[in-house]
Amino acid sequence: MRRKNESEHIGLGAIRQATVAVSDMKRVLGKTLAGKRILWADDCPGNNVLSIKLLRDAGALVLLVRSTDDAISKLDLSNRTDLVSSDMGREDNPVAGIELLHTMRSKGLCLPVIIYSDSPAARNRCQEINRLGAIGPILGTKNLIAEVARVLQ
Repeated sequence: MRRKNESEHIGLGAIRQATVAVSDMKRVLGKTLAGKRILWADDCPGNNVLSIKLLRDAGALVLLVRSTDDAISKLDLSNRTDLVSSDMGREDNPVAGIELLHTMRSKGLCLPVIIYSDSPAARNRCQEINRLGAIGPILGTKNLIAEVARVLQ
């Protein structure tokens, strides 16, 4: 039986492809995201380390907050936010992302918002998310990065 050499190893090819894709993504994003400010509302930001790193590596300033109240507070203090990314559920509230949208809109904050979630609550409330002028729900780093680049170009 013939042994596979290193270049034939199935995992190595996938890693090379992923590395090229990430490098290409960073190069394209750098032109679009340099200096852009993104407020990221998520009670578990560790789940999105790759997405956040890609955005930061592309030059975006990503500010992490863990609650709707913190997000609104940061938005009230700063008029320099270009985009908000929010998960749908935070802590014991499965619709925290919708509540953030309602609060933002009631305060006249018309920033672009992306709901980054695959929760059942997000999937079931697609029409409400879109009616409030947000994008989503979005799932996956590649899809998120594409939407961020599209919105901020």
